Amino acid sequence: MLTATVSRNGPYDLVMANILAGPLRRMAADLTRNLRPSGHLILSGLLHHQVQQLVGDYLAHKLTLEMRLDLDKWCCLVFKKRQRG
Repeated sequence: MLTATVSRNGPYDLVMANILAGPLRRMAADLTRNLRPSGHLILSGLLHHQVQQLVGDYLAHKLTLEMRLDLDKWCCLVFKKRQRG
């Protein structure tokens, strides 16, 4: 789903995305594949009721949830990719 340029230039130490939850769920495998071990992924622009399912999707891709920030109805998630092995 990610462009060839993004995939070709990765992996990345940091990836940030502020888009709808649906595309973020569909992009979970691609985003984590292009994230360097110990790299961070920041997902924002999420509504509270979307967070639980989204967290589950990303935990399944060898990420750990490092931080959750809430402001009014919005939520931001900070993940870290686990080391290989």
